[in-house]
Amino acid sequence: MKIGIMTFHMAHNYGAMLQAYALPLKLKSMGYDAEIIDYRLKYIDQWGRVDSLRDLVSVNGVIGGGLRYLKRCFTGEYSPSKKKNKFNSFMKNNIIHSENCYRKEEELSEVNYDVIIFGSDQIWNERLTNNQEELDFVYLGKNVSEGTKLIAYAASNGREYFPERYKLDVEKYLTRFSAIGVREKGLAQYIDKEYQLDVKSVFDPTLLISKQEWINSLNINIKKGEPYLLVYTFETGDSVYQFARKIANYFNLKLIAITYEKSISFPDYQLLSECGPKDFVELIANANYVCTSSFHGLAFAINFEKEFFCIPHPDFHERTDSLLDQLDLLNRNITKDKMYCDIDMHPIDWPCVTKKIETLRAESLDFLRDALNE
Repeated sequence: MKIGIMTFHMAHNYGAMLQAYALPLKLKSMGYDAEIIDYRLKYIDQWGRVDSLRDLVSVNGVIGGGLRYLKRCFTGEYSPSKKKNKFNSFMKNNIIHSENCYRKEEELSEVNYDVIIFGSDQIWNERLTNNQEELDFVYLGKNVSEGTKLIAYAASNGREYFPERYKLDVEKYLTRFSAIGVREKGLAQYIDKEYQLDVKSVFDPTLLISKQEWINSLNINIKKGEPYLLVYTFETGDSVYQFARKIANYFNLKLIAITYEKSISFPDYQLLSECGPKDFVELIANANYVCTSSFHGLAFAINFEKEFFCIPHPDFHERTDSLLDQLDLLNRNITKDKMYCDIDMHPIDWPCVTKKIETLRAESLDFLRDALNE
């Protein structure tokens, strides 16, 4: 059985590239022949890459932020090419993908797989595809030959419904799928109710890989150094950084931040803006505490059993809410109105959480096996 996977694998985004690494790796360990279909379109190819013009507009203002950004470039503190090279190297050396590259959706009619898995990640989110204008139905099986089995695994649209204008087309394509697994529980409930289709909420591929498997497969260096709190957020304001500072002061931790905002300037933070995917995993693996608004930042913190707080994105929090709810960890969700209140600093009951993770991981793997073998 030859399996192709349709997902976001080229985006210079930690979660996107690491989930694209995780699913074929897990399928290979289960005895399947699986690879990413190297489907590339410009809007995904450029997603998350360094954009120096955008960096000039930051929370510090156009002039102040721009000057700080330029200073870091000229002094060698920040080099856009370093991060780009790390992502490209990870893609080349770690992502199992097809020999052929497809740049037009019509070319996908030429692919030859027994099964195509669609997912994971936000492949059904029109805000991320087609220049943020329209849902890309390629990720729902458009142009795939009728004889190919279609499976959705941990697909997401970043929320819990499809916009009204897509409902009929989504139904047309989803009815072709032999099995549908989505990442968010709310989206599963919506598809079940709206389309009367059998659907299951499953784990993101990064959570199918255990902590030790991540360490072994990427040769992660576990080291003892100065204890630190790691911040990873897409938020453009400084509220997350201020909250993390509060936690770090309480536990006497150094502050480190993985940031896309190259011009952010916090004197008490070590700012890292050139990290590749392996660096991302290694920084979480060695952290004592994590503060994040990112789904995959949260997923890796949980997988590596790190004390954490999740600061949900004000508009796109369904993904993190769903994962926290599944693991009974909603008390680690700190909305902005709670940031300045007394916070429960009691440690997480990891043995209890780990049991839930193992159960959900086993159920997700059973879903994959059943979907592939039926």
